[in-house]
Amino acid sequence: MPPCSEQSSKHTVDVDNTTEADVALLHDRGIEYFFGNGGTGFAPIVQAFAKSASQGSSNPAKPHTVPNQYVAVNMAHGFHRVTGRPQAIMVHVIVGTANAAAAIMPAARAYIPIMFSTGRTPITEEGLKGARNVYIHRAQESFEQGSIVREFVKSNYEVRNFSQLETIVDRALEIAMTEARGPIDLTLPHEVLAEEYTEFAYTSPSRHTVESPSYPALDRLKEAAQASPNANSLLIVAQFISVSPNAVKSLVELAESVAIPVIFPAGMYMNFPSHHPLYVLLRVFNHQGWNAVKRAMQGIYPNSWAAKTNNGPLTDLRPSPSFERMADVHGGYGELVEDPAEVIPALQRGLKAVRDEKRQAILNMMCEYP
Repeated sequence: MPPCSEQSSKHTVDVDNTTEADVALLHDRGIEYFFGNGGTGFAPIVQAFAKSASQGSSNPAKPHTVPNQYVAVNMAHGFHRVTGRPQAIMVHVIVGTANAAAAIMPAARAYIPIMFSTGRTPITEEGLKGARNVYIHRAQESFEQGSIVREFVKSNYEVRNFSQLETIVDRALEIAMTEARGPIDLTLPHEVLAEEYTEFAYTSPSRHTVESPSYPALDRLKEAAQASPNANSLLIVAQFISVSPNAVKSLVELAESVAIPVIFPAGMYMNFPSHHPLYVLLRVFNHQGWNAVKRAMQGIYPNSWAAKTNNGPLTDLRPSPSFERMADVHGGYGELVEDPAEVIPALQRGLKAVRDEKRQAILNMMCEYP
């Protein structure tokens, strides 16, 4: 969202309906891409973008058709990772919300701001533009559509009328971008999107602004600095530092200053360059079993029938997929490693592919089944 300015002023644009006002507002608020997985409720959305394109509008909110809702959310997720800017996505009513939920969950846990919106099945039978006109509008009715993602979004709201559009969009963007960041959910009923108007007035730049950087407590930093000289073996564990991309450079400088190795146990962010000599390489070995389930069972039932018979239903992942082929088909380097003597040479070949050839590498290291 562009920063608030004392020079904010009222802008008025000609529109035909609420959707065109929404598209104009997203443009003004810095949204560059609109990832859409459409349905019967998308008629006003299609019309608004088609009109914008035919009139040569400079609107940078480019619509992208994404056939899968999970992928659509992750496209907005990835765009923010690279640029630090939130993007918009819209899916189709209850079914689209359900399919997108699996991508909203990790976005929430990774603190990724996403302008997630869903269409709302028409509730009127006739008399309004956008009222029910096909049987599916009745089959897809839901009393609590937003409840599917409510636990994983910072804000969940339904737009009820045209007059509240600017307030709701600005509030949603501000909530999404305020630390700790995360996705928000806006439900957009079909009749509201199709509601006809002639002009839309809004304040630009937005009156809302987000200035809430997070910093660690200075006392804790001093405590760590004082303890470091007396430590026998220092190790930096980084988890979310690259939420602020500039912080990665600072972490590298810190690690290099006193030769502290760095790991990040959950690969949610690139917190430290993987080619750096102080980066500790974490390897995942393919033992062809679901050990998390097996260990949980053994922890509760150490003398269980599963342990006695060495039979763990729902824990066996054999036959194992050829994970190395995932790299091959995308132009990367993939290798199946079955001989322990080939582990070190395989690592060397993989590192060569990454460092010298600038390719991704997957080493599928087969281990004895537990």
